[in-house]
Amino acid sequence: EGFVIPTHVFTQLLTDSIKQEMRQEFSRIEEKHPELIQEVSSRLQNIVMRLTIPDDITREIASAYEKFSKNSFLAVRSSRAQSRLPAVH
Repeated sequence: EGFVIPTHVFTQLLTDSIKQEMRQEFSRIEEKHPELIQEVSSRLQNIVMRLTIPDDITREIASAYEKFSKNSFLAVRSSRAQSRLPAVH
């Protein structure tokens, strides 16, 4: 038993300016400097955490979550194949 948040919900939150910001971060990664991956990853995570989730989506997620008992163990996972995700660049 569970619920799904489709990928299109996330992609709808990505404005052109957010996509541009993400592109800039990805462009910082260089083969000769793999240590930048952690820094860029952290910055990308911050970008995602700043996204504003519309109230209707928040209510729908909260409603689905409330159906579980307070003692339930929950897991979050992505089942979307990387090759099927929309490109940011």
